[in-house]
Amino acid sequence: MIILKQKTILQDTFSELACDICGKKSRKQHPKGWYQFSHSHQGWANDSLDSLESFDVCSVGCYIKGLQSSLKELKDYQDSGAEIDDKDLWFVKDLLKHLK
Repeated sequence: MIILKQKTILQDTFSELACDICGKKSRKQHPKGWYQFSHSHQGWANDSLDSLESFDVCSVGCYIKGLQSSLKELKDYQDSGAEIDDKDLWFVKDLLKHLK
């Protein structure tokens, strides 16, 4: 007697990439000109792990808007080592001043 089993395999596959700032979408996994950055507040205990966020942006303009938004969100954590794109908040503030 032959016994057959059915097997269903769920696999995540890339569908599209969306800019977290303007919403622009791309069907390419690594489109030219796109960039990914993250921020976290480096605060106390597990709370700092929960603060880690990652962003995909489609242009330099959206990157700058993302930096500005992250800076506002993390301003209360400047003294505890908060970082945006692996840079201290003071550096990001200075960078944004120079880009104006």
